[in-house]
Order: sequence, then C-alpha cells, then structure tokens
Amino acid sequence: MKQTGSNNIRRKINLALAISIVVICITSCATNYKVITIIRPNGSCIREIYAKGDSAFLSGDWSKNPYLFRMDSSWRITSLNTNNKTDSYNVKVSKTFNSSDEIAMTMPLNDDFRPLVVPVETFRKRFRWFYTYYSYKITYPTVAGKITVSIDEYLNKAEQKLWFQGDFSTYAGMNGIELKEEMETIEKQFWKWYARNIYETYWEAICDFEKLSGNNYPVTEIQSAKDTLFQLISDKIITDEEQLVIVGLYRELDNCFNTRYFSDLYKNNHQQIDSLVVKKSERFRNLIDNLYSKEIKYEIIVPGKITYTNAPVNRQDTLVWKVDALRFTADDYELIAESRTVHIEAFAVIFLLLGLSIYCKFKIKPKRSV
Repeated sequence: MKQTGSNNIRRKINLALAISIVVICITSCATNYKVITIIRPNGSCIREIYAKGDSAFLSGDWSKNPYLFRMDSSWRITSLNTNNKTDSYNVKVSKTFNSSDEIAMTMPLNDDFRPLVVPVETFRKRFRWFYTYYSYKITYPTVAGKITVSIDEYLNKAEQKLWFQGDFSTYAGMNGIELKEEMETIEKQFWKWYARNIYETYWEAICDFEKLSGNNYPVTEIQSAKDTLFQLISDKIITDEEQLVIVGLYRELDNCFNTRYFSDLYKNNHQQIDSLVVKKSERFRNLIDNLYSKEIKYEIIVPGKITYTNAPVNRQDTLVWKVDALRFTADDYELIAESRTVHIEAFAVIFLLLGLSIYCKFKIKPKRSV
C-alpha cells in the first residue's frame, strides 16, 4: 500500500516537472524583443526593434545578428546605454518605410521565423470634411500548417481562442467554478495534442526502421495499432524520458501482437532506432525552439485620437500587445488600431460661414419700397 502511494506521488511529481519543463521551453525561456511602429499621417512609418545582442554584434559583427531577420545597411543600429546584464534589451535597430508594403519585403533568417517576422500589414487612410480616419492592422497568420496534427482534432474554435488568445466571448456569463472546470478540460486536451505531435514522430521512426529491417511485420498491420497504443502511452510522453517512451512503445507492440519480436528488435538495434527517433522529432522540436520560444512586446503609435483598438493595454497614443506563436497556433492573430485627426480648418471655415450668415441676417436689412 505504501509502495502504491509512493508511486502515485512520484508520478505526480514527474508530471508536474514535465509540464513545467515544457512551459519553460515555450514561454519562460523566450527570447524577448520589443517592436515599436510609429505610423505617420501620410502612411509612412518608423519601425524600431529592440533586442539583446552580444558584444561581437555590438562591435559590428553582423554574423552574430540577434534578430529574426536579415539586416542590410538601411537599418540604423543604436547601442543602448546599459550596464545591467539582466536588462531585456541593449541594442535597437530602426528604419523608415514609405508604406506598409515595403515592410513585407523583410526577409526572415529562416522559414520558421516567417510568421513572426512578416505578418500581413495594412494601412488605410480616409479623408472626410471634418476628420481624417486611419486604420492600421497587423495580421499574424496561423502556424497550424507547420504542425503535423491539427489542434482542431482536440479543441473546437471557441476553446482554441480561449486557450491561445484569451478570448472569453463564448464563455460570457460563466462563474468562476464553471470557467475553472472548462479550463481544466481544455488543458487536458491541449497536452494530449502536444503529446500526439511528438508521438507521430516516434511512430514514423518505428515504421521507417521496420521497413529497413526487412519488413518482417507489414507496416500496414502495425499501423492498425497506432491509435490504440497512443491512448496507452500518451501520459508517458509528457512525463517520461524519450528513450523510456520508445522502450515502452515497443513493449506495447509486443502485447498488441502477442510476440517478443518488437522488444528484441529494439534491444538489438536501439542505437539506430534512437538516432532515427531524434532525427524524426527534430523538425517539431526545432519549431518549438525557433518559433514558440520567441516573445514580442509590440507597440503601435498612431496619429490622432484612438477610436477603436483590440489592444489589451492602451496608453494614450501608444497601444501595446504581447505577441508569441502560441497566440496564432490555431487562428490568425490581429492587432487593430483605428484613429482620427480633426480638421480644425474645416471647423473654422464652418464657424466663419455661420457667423457671416448670422451677421448678414441681422445687420443687413432690405430697403423699403416707396
């Protein structure tokens, strides 16, 4: 009984530790950037990007570029005055663009960075007699296509928007208890989706090695057990080491087909199989490391008075968002800023004409006829 209790405690500790490690990899260890975009009334804009650069880059070695995109001589580099090693940023690059279309020509360092570096940016300006209206929108497209297993298989759109983007609109009216239960259900499905993506790389490695080993078991027959085995080991993918999961997966294949073939196969070829697993899982892990570990504090400064925005922080003329790949894992993520400027001259002309009409009405009297 004591042994069972000890195992349960150890299992909970392992689960908590594993979840903490994954969360740290995705969020806490994020590389931080700050982007400030200043929109001018004529549609041009100034972009400033802050980062943490090493001494080599600050000395002029561009091969040590800390940014996610390729820079050329049109970018102005400014070293920030800071002696504190814990500061998030110590260098700023800035550039003036004639339009938002020019920004789309920025080239990412690699294709994984493209969703963060080259979002769709649109600027619209509408002139009216009394006001000029400005609309600036940045759309970060979903990265769902880069992921093997779609999140749609585990969460519906409302759940995805709640979990990834903080959109509570579908859950308005829920009390704390109801919302907590909903979030716990969503969290379980999220980790199952995460585990499934890793499992797919394991399974691909197993099938590929089976073909290389002489195809003693037809791959089509092995595939029939794929979903069943995932249900048996999905929790272990999050809590256990990769090698232990592979050993367990081969053991479950033995149980499924009532044989010792798979365990013996792994025992005699574990180095080759482990190497293949690492190679197969590298793409997904690189995506997590390259894209999901990047975090941007995005600020937009617009002309005139803000009339609408979806920014969570609004400081007078400065709008602030937090941008990371988690927010557009399932759906596009939009940054919207709308504002207007007043045409004082138009109001002055109207008041002048109104004043003249009143003056003419009371001061200029028509002549009487004789």
